[in-house]
Amino acid sequence: MPSASSTQSSVSTREKTVTYWIDERNGKFPLPWWKMLPLALLALLAVVGISTLWAVPHIEGMVEDDARARIAALGGDPGDYNYDATYRNIDIAGPSIDGVSAADFEAALEGDDSVRSASLALTAPVAPEPAEEEPAVEEEVAEEAPVEDPEPEVALGSTNVTATIDADGMVVLEGEVLNEAQRSQLVNLAIARFGEGNVTDNLTVSDLGALEPGASGRVTALGSLIFSLPEGSNGVATLTDTSLDFAGNVADEAAKNGLEGTLNGFGSVDTSSTLTIDATIIEGEIDTLQEEFDELEAEIRENVTFATGSDVLNPTATETLDKAVALMNKYSLPVVDISGHTDDQGGAAANEALSGARAAAVAQYLIDAGISEDRIQSRGLGESVPIADNGTEEGRQENRRVELVALASFADLDN
Repeated sequence: MPSASSTQSSVSTREKTVTYWIDERNGKFPLPWWKMLPLALLALLAVVGISTLWAVPHIEGMVEDDARARIAALGGDPGDYNYDATYRNIDIAGPSIDGVSAADFEAALEGDDSVRSASLALTAPVAPEPAEEEPAVEEEVAEEAPVEDPEPEVALGSTNVTATIDADGMVVLEGEVLNEAQRSQLVNLAIARFGEGNVTDNLTVSDLGALEPGASGRVTALGSLIFSLPEGSNGVATLTDTSLDFAGNVADEAAKNGLEGTLNGFGSVDTSSTLTIDATIIEGEIDTLQEEFDELEAEIRENVTFATGSDVLNPTATETLDKAVALMNKYSLPVVDISGHTDDQGGAAANEALSGARAAAVAQYLIDAGISEDRIQSRGLGESVPIADNGTEEGRQENRRVELVALASFADLDN
C-alpha cells in the first residue's frame, strides 16, 4: 500500500503537468526555439520533396517536347525517335537525317536552355516505302456523240398593215400584226376616232416574233395617226417593218400642217406623207350644213326667242338648239357664225348690245353641249340687217331673230 507521501507526490506531479499544458496554451510557457527547430526542418523537407516530385516530370516533359520540335525543324519526323529524358538530360535513338551530321544534330538539340545535354544513337535513314503501282487501266475508246439535229429556225413575223379611210369616214384595216394586243390597239383607236359602225377589221394575227425591232412602236404610231386624222381627211396609211406612210387629202392648210406634225412626232419610226389640200372636202360640208341650217331656220325663229329686253333663252329654245348641235357634230369641218338681230324699236346702240348678248347666249348653249369654242363665233348686228318691214308688227317680229351661218373660216365673213 503506498504511503501517504508518495501518493501526495504523484498527485502533485499530475497537477504540475496539467498546469504546464494549460499555461503553455495560455502563452505563459511557449516552447523554446530549440524544441521547434526539428519540426521546421521536417516541414521544409516535406515541401522540397513534394516540389521535386512535381517539377522533375514536368521539366522532363518540356525537354522531350523541345527535342521533338528541333528534330522537326531539322527535317526529321519526330515520331521516328525514342526519347528518354532524365531531368534536363535526354537520350535519343532513331534514324539520322539526310544532310545533317551527328555533331550538328546534337548541337541543334542542345541549343535550347531546357536541354543540358543530349546523347544520340543514330541509325541509317528510314527509306520510304515504294509506292504501289496502280494497275494499268485500259483506255476506253470514247464513243462519238450522236450528231444532234440543228434546232429549227424560229419563224419571225412582219407588221404589214393598211388603213384606208374614205371621204365618208369609213375605215378598213387590213394586213398582218404580230399579236392580239396589236390588233386590239389599232381597232380600238379607229373606233374611238370614227365610231364602231364605221370600222371594218380585216386584220390577221400571226402570233410570231418581230422580224425587225420596234414593231410595237410602229403599231402605236399607226394607231395614233388614225386617231388624230383631221376632220374630213381621207386616204391610205401604210405600215411596214420599216416605215409608216400616209397619202391622202385634207381640207385645208391647217389640217395639212397638223397631220404632218403628227407624223414627224414619231421620232423612232421612219414616216412620210403625201398630202393634198382638197378644198372640196370642207366646201361639201359647208354646203350641206348650211342647207340643214336653212331647213331649221323657221323653227329657230319660232322657238329660239327671248323675253322683251332680255338675253335669257326661253325654254322653247332647247329642243331646236339640240338639233343644231347634232348637225355640227355630223359636219365637223365648218365653223359657224351666230348673229343676233333686232327690229328698229329703241336706240341703235342698245339694240346692238342686246342682239350681241342674245347671240352669245345661243353660242354658250352650243359650247355647253360639247361643240368646240374654236368652231363658234357670236356677234350682235342690232337693227342693221333687217329682212322685213319694220313698219308692221309682222315685219318687226321677223327682224327679231338669230341666224346660224356655216363657213370655212371666220375670215370668210362679208360683214
